Amino acid sequence: MDLSAERMGFAHLAFSVGSAEEVDAPTERLVSDGYAVLSGPRTTGDGYYES
Repeated sequence: MDLSAERMGFAHLAFSVGSAEEVDAPTERLVSDGYAVLSGPRTTGDGYYES
């Protein structure tokens, strides 16, 4: 079974980090590298901070 991202296509990928800054930093890096960020960073209705 091939579980590579190319074959599966991810709709959601989550990592747990320790702070809002640790969410913001990689999001800012993605934007500066030219990737489109479709949503975030934000606090969800159930209290999670995500991007």
